Amino acid sequence: MLGRLKKCIERRIHLSLPPELYRLCDGVGDELPGIYIDRFGSILLVHLLDGECDVKESVAAFRADAAKICEMTNARAMYLRVHGSDAKGTAAQQALLLFGDQTTEFVVNEVGAQFIVNPADQTNAGLFLDMRDVRALLRQTSRDLKVLNTFCFTGSLGVAAGLGEAREVVQVDVSGSVLGWAKRNWELNLPDPKTRIRLIKEDSGEFIAKELRRIERGAEPYDLIILDPPSYGSSKGKRFSIERDFARLIESSHQILGSTGRMIVTTNNSNLSVDGVLAIIKESIGSSIVSHKPLLPPADFTSVGSRSHAMRGVLVEARSCSNA
Repeated sequence: MLGRLKKCIERRIHLSLPPELYRLCDGVGDELPGIYIDRFGSILLVHLLDGECDVKESVAAFRADAAKICEMTNARAMYLRVHGSDAKGTAAQQALLLFGDQTTEFVVNEVGAQFIVNPADQTNAGLFLDMRDVRALLRQTSRDLKVLNTFCFTGSLGVAAGLGEAREVVQVDVSGSVLGWAKRNWELNLPDPKTRIRLIKEDSGEFIAKELRRIERGAEPYDLIILDPPSYGSSKGKRFSIERDFARLIESSHQILGSTGRMIVTTNNSNLSVDGVLAIIKESIGSSIVSHKPLLPPADFTSVGSRSHAMRGVLVEARSCSNA
């Protein structure tokens, strides 16, 4: 294990990475199938995917080498989380502390942006590292835009848009707890913002449907819509499946877009490639598309294709329905 992890570190030495905020090991791309290690400041969070690695053997190896790995990476603590087929069951379990002192939440810095993370209690610590370049894109291209961030989770993409001087950011999520986290992330970065912020506790699909009715009555449409839904979800007895419902979600989101606006459409569903996401977009709003650009994870995410558990997506510029 130590020898293979040394290779992971060597592969990343030449990359331009945010200080201590990156993926240290990325499964099959680093010749360690089913093993993923994310670095959040001085904390390492190990993910083991049951079915892709021998979990019992891997846990034993990390237990034995945790202190040496932390010394090798200059980390002060290491957590480990096993991901089974039951996502809710995985999320309900606290990560196992293998080395160092118990840590709850703390703040990490991503090129000037600050985010609260909690590696012990939150499945992905509250910050998706594979979306780092998307956050950078939003900081560069959101000036004066009205932005909708659906399925916003802890709100990091909305924060990036706010730091990019968006005119208004609307963050929507069905979970009140993550919306509270999103609020704290916003206040941490934009305590006295020029950007108007709205936090909406609602199912994202239902919110989009209501926004369409409001826009039909004269409300202002959106300049940029971010769609990053989970692979599966449920709200008020309704079940969401990305493979079944993604096209409908893209189509309804397009209906609340301004005359020529943009959509960031992403997923980490390993059954969809970038080309697969683009195909769904074309199926949904093909005649309205002006341009499109693939969105890929940063270079520290080394797995590719169907073996990748990282983000894949598309940036789309599209005309509104009335101008299509």
